[in-house]
Amino acid sequence: MRPSLRQLARRPALRRPQAFAAEASSLQGRGVQTPHEAWRIMFRAQSVRRSLLVSLVVGTLLNAINQGSAIVLGEHVVLWKIALTYCVPFAVSSYGTYAGVLSAASDRGQA
Repeated sequence: MRPSLRQLARRPALRRPQAFAAEASSLQGRGVQTPHEAWRIMFRAQSVRRSLLVSLVVGTLLNAINQGSAIVLGEHVVLWKIALTYCVPFAVSSYGTYAGVLSAASDRGQA
């Protein structure tokens, strides 16, 4: 018998992308029942790790573009702008995971 979505969400973080893909395909067979379950999938360790990586890469690139000269020259930088530049890509990537899970469930007529 397949484990429930709740049981899958409680499993420890997966270390390999192949294992994550295999588990995701088993979720597709079962389907997401509610937006709450999609929310739980969005905050699983693998999803958060991916969002953090996106945030690190995109945030660093955007900070280099927007405030790079001020950082290099040692001029005053606005710290809240630097922090926000990392938060926005994290939020967008996390929402992309949430929307993708709900969209896949909706395509199967389950959400």
